Amino acid sequence: MDMNSNRKLMIMISFLIMVFLGIVASLPGQINPIIKEEFKVSFSQLSFLQILYTLGSILITFISGLLLTKYGLKKFFLTGLTFSTIILSAFYKVNHFWILLILMGFLGSNMGNLVVSSQTIASILFTKKRGKMMNLNHVFFGIGSVVGPYYAVKILYMYNEWKLTYVMLVIFIIILYILSMFSDFPKTKTKTKDSNIKIFGLLKDYKILIIVFILMLNTGAELTIRNWLGVYLHEILNKTQQEISVYLISFNLLFTIGRLIAFFVVERVGYYLMVLGCSIGSAFMIILALFNPLIFDVCFSVMGFFISINFPTIQAILFDMYDDNLSQIVGLSLASSGIGGLLLGNFFIGFVSDIGGIKSGMTTAAVYLGLSIMLLLIFKVKKDKNKLERS
Repeated sequence: MDMNSNRKLMIMISFLIMVFLGIVASLPGQINPIIKEEFKVSFSQLSFLQILYTLGSILITFISGLLLTKYGLKKFFLTGLTFSTIILSAFYKVNHFWILLILMGFLGSNMGNLVVSSQTIASILFTKKRGKMMNLNHVFFGIGSVVGPYYAVKILYMYNEWKLTYVMLVIFIIILYILSMFSDFPKTKTKTKDSNIKIFGLLKDYKILIIVFILMLNTGAELTIRNWLGVYLHEILNKTQQEISVYLISFNLLFTIGRLIAFFVVERVGYYLMVLGCSIGSAFMIILALFNPLIFDVCFSVMGFFISINFPTIQAILFDMYDDNLSQIVGLSLASSGIGGLLLGNFFIGFVSDIGGIKSGMTTAAVYLGLSIMLLLIFKVKKDKNKLERS
């Protein structure tokens, strides 16, 4: 296969991975209310499904730089596909909540493998205008997020079994496996002799530390809505599964449109201003949604538009700061966002919801975004101060 054809195939694989990840990420919003009722668990117990999922993902993303350097991108990716097939198939046998917890932990580790693979491919192939191209890459995550609730409702309607929403995803894994057999995967970029840059060494740079915290906060806000909106709709507004899917689809549709628009405008607006403006818009929308029931559906959907742009654009800021050793930087960005999702988007909201109800839990998303805005302003002030000192 010639170089140009292989490049196109690799980009296709990266995009399809993101579609698959979007489908998987959208399932909890649809399925969690069913799981809560079937296993009779509390909000905190329910949150442990995503906590273990995220822990598994963090583990892989945190050591991904070492694994990629030692085994190469293709072996790393194929291993993830193989274990994903086994784990997804095992969902059919779930009959206890503790078994489901274990499977979600293993599923998270394999999804961590896939997201690192996709982001590494993208970071190597998209060397120019990274903000633009990373948003395009994440558009396909948004497409998967739109498809996911519709797919879940169809499976539930046809088979009346939530477990099959995971089992049937094996078909998608097989497609990725076949495509990868015909591809020559790019080599990970490493300019230094010691390819395993110490992540903790990177965090000594205050600029990277600030960006890492911003990633955590934005991921926490996004996952609070994505994973808990279905529970909120069911508990507070008594919505059916079909109605919940409509809300999730509208959120994810505008989520996808947001990333598509960012693809065209992010380089003109600038990464920093784009993230700041979208953070303010997201915080404003969620506050309106929670405290004005008349415009609830509109506000949650519009929030999807704003918050969608933040993650890939923040990643682009980080990639531009450290162009060398991209596999380690990809791992750092994904691990930090995973920690934010684990602590802020799952554990903390489950704890707050048990104490004050799911509405209080959802309010935490606005708090996360407010803190993110503060850190962005601090980042800008320090960056401008350094420029003045150098001049």
